[in-house]
Amino acid sequence: MEAKTIALKFPKQLGVYVNGINEFELKGSTLNDLFYEIDEIYGDFAIRILNNEGELKPFLKVFINEKNIGKENSKKLDVNNGDKITILLARAGG
Repeated sequence: MEAKTIALKFPKQLGVYVNGINEFELKGSTLNDLFYEIDEIYGDFAIRILNNEGELKPFLKVFINEKNIGKENSKKLDVNNGDKITILLARAGG
């Protein structure tokens, strides 16, 4: 499988776990594949954004090329070379 260049943008709270790097060359074909691949490099990354079933934790919002993926299954969500992925912490309040 050929590596893809994927731009990932994180909030500071997550960026510290990847040494502030926000562009990666990864081979994963799905969003979760990318998270686990980053986890192999830096450790303890996937556990911070995925629950025990491998789904995105509810306090995160993920955008691929500025499109909110909402509740789509990140295990099956394909990523492509050049994609720009943004992970934000959802805000609560009133």
